[in-house]
Amino acid sequence: MRGFVYSGLKVFTTSVKATLPDPITPLDLTTNWAEFLTGVSFSYYLQEFTFTFKTDTAPFKLFSNPSWWFQWYARYRFGKRFSVQLGWVRQDITSLHKVKDQDLSMNFTLQGPLAGVAIHF
Repeated sequence: MRGFVYSGLKVFTTSVKATLPDPITPLDLTTNWAEFLTGVSFSYYLQEFTFTFKTDTAPFKLFSNPSWWFQWYARYRFGKRFSVQLGWVRQDITSLHKVKDQDLSMNFTLQGPLAGVAIHF
């Protein structure tokens, strides 16, 4: 098993356009922000297989738009040059906006299957 801690910077842009009932219609919001993140990654190796779990969050909440992300996957390496992986990824984002002098908080959840082929050099 191998694990490590990492940190970095995420940059987000959210854009929402909608037609809502009065008095807010229409709604057209775009927000950009950056946040510092910290995360962990753990991998377990079993012959040609690798099982990995990664997660990170923005613990400092410097810009008041908290997010978190996680990913897990299984990878099978065949030969020296190729591997395939299957897994799942999820990201939750909170986006803050001002609408008619009122705070509006929107939560986005992006999730789904992960599949890929890698070429190793």
